Amino acid sequence: MRICLSLTSVEHLLTWDRLILALELRSAIELYQSRWQKPKNDPVHRDLTKDFLSAVDWAELERFHDFLKPFYILTKTMEGNASKPGAEGGHGAVWETLKTMDYLFVKFKQAAEETQFEEPSHFKSGIDCGWAKLEDYYIKTDRTPIYRAALALHPSYGYDYFERHWKNAMDRPQWYSDMQSAVGSLFDEYVRQAEVETQAQAGLLEDEADEIEADVNDYSSFGKRYPIMRLLSFPSHLLVAFLTLKEASSLALTKRDSPVLPGLWADPNIAIVNKTYYIFPTTDGFEGWGGNVFYWWKSSDLVSWTKSEKPFLTLDGANGNVPWATGNAWAPAFAARGGKYYFYHSGNNPSVKDGHKSIGAAVADHPEGPWKAQDKPMIKGTSDEEIVSNQAIDPAAFKDPETGKWYIYWGNGVPIVAELNDDMVSLKAGWHKISGLENFREGLFVNYRDGTYHLTYSIDDTGSENYRVGYATADNPIGPWTYRGVILEKDESKGILATGHNSIINIPGTDEWYIAYHRFHIPDGNGYNRETTIDKVPIDKDTGLFGKVTPTLQSVDPRPL
Repeated sequence: MRICLSLTSVEHLLTWDRLILALELRSAIELYQSRWQKPKNDPVHRDLTKDFLSAVDWAELERFHDFLKPFYILTKTMEGNASKPGAEGGHGAVWETLKTMDYLFVKFKQAAEETQFEEPSHFKSGIDCGWAKLEDYYIKTDRTPIYRAALALHPSYGYDYFERHWKNAMDRPQWYSDMQSAVGSLFDEYVRQAEVETQAQAGLLEDEADEIEADVNDYSSFGKRYPIMRLLSFPSHLLVAFLTLKEASSLALTKRDSPVLPGLWADPNIAIVNKTYYIFPTTDGFEGWGGNVFYWWKSSDLVSWTKSEKPFLTLDGANGNVPWATGNAWAPAFAARGGKYYFYHSGNNPSVKDGHKSIGAAVADHPEGPWKAQDKPMIKGTSDEEIVSNQAIDPAAFKDPETGKWYIYWGNGVPIVAELNDDMVSLKAGWHKISGLENFREGLFVNYRDGTYHLTYSIDDTGSENYRVGYATADNPIGPWTYRGVILEKDESKGILATGHNSIINIPGTDEWYIAYHRFHIPDGNGYNRETTIDKVPIDKDTGLFGKVTPTLQSVDPRPL
């Protein structure tokens, strides 16, 4: 593409700096184009009208700019910043290399898919070329495993990173196993061969191994974030070295078993059926919370979880199995009654104006399905209903053990409760607006303990790092409720942010309570990229109330039923 070269006196304008220059000078260039006239009888001057930019040309330049801007930022990050201390300073951070490449991969793939059926253009050609060359760049990282090892050994990433981004990716199934092999080879080459020398230098390795709960001869611990080694960045190389006990203590690295569900999952509804735990979550990782499928997860011990092989509900109109809903498969709830199982969920309802959401139900003979969705939503979220919330979202079902009645709670901004009919998929008249909650946003959930009803809910927006769990109690399931404060919130010292949308279970026959909730995916998540974990709920023995939950990176110990 030629762009008034005689005016700008630059070549290769589609490099980043030239692109910025062209866009900044657009008004001047267009003014020049409108006024320029070729001198008469002067064959020396070139006819610049052939180089004038049309509106289509400018739109393509803007498209290049929007696509390349994050890559420019990443390039500067990889170059390093001398104003930063340590490994993230002048030479950049080696563990950012593969993260950057993965970002490139995702963005190029998205652009390649978007332009696949477009008419030929400079932008499409550039994307096709970049996509074709991307594998060559990845191959260059195979010359040394250090890029993969840097992520595997990093305390904030570890093998979790590869689990999320590589293991289940259709485009790169072999990359995960190759990564394991490469990091394993590095372990053998640099750590095992250095063991004798390190023992001689430190003289404490064998004694320290027990104290820091790590066995350097057990490769499985190598990928589980035990504090037995570290990465030291130098201008020209990276050293893998054993930690001393003192260094390990100062770094305070701990093994992470959290999140309990690998990948991006939010809004977990945890339940117990016989001897099995189930979690029904929102499938996360989509801009605008645009996921349209539901999976279940199950476990025998709260620690090891297995996902359903395929979605059991798909919200895609006539193409799915929830006829009334198209996308926004959010915040499900689960209930069991009389040998039947009930699943409640939010969804986008095209028949409702202004993008409001509705709540639907599905029924099954087993918690793992098959599930049969109702043809119409049970709560539309429209003005003709008894009480209207900002959105009809976040249902939660609850059985009152004192009366045997079933209730459903929901709401966004306005909390609502109604009694369920015996069919469990329709509501009785006489809905109630819940009172007594402070700063209610969404995500109601109710438990019962020793004559007291315990209600938890989410405060603030799920995209805010201050998303947290509020708590209230009452002497009946309707209320009024007494606000008891916040029982779960962020812990910035651990990188734990946006702890919210919870559900709580009690282990039958005990006074053990566990809370499932989501938080921003660690380390780089946001309101669209959340992960699910579990922690214990303490009980105040004096008051009988739920105590403050400590969010952890270790989650809970195995708890078979």
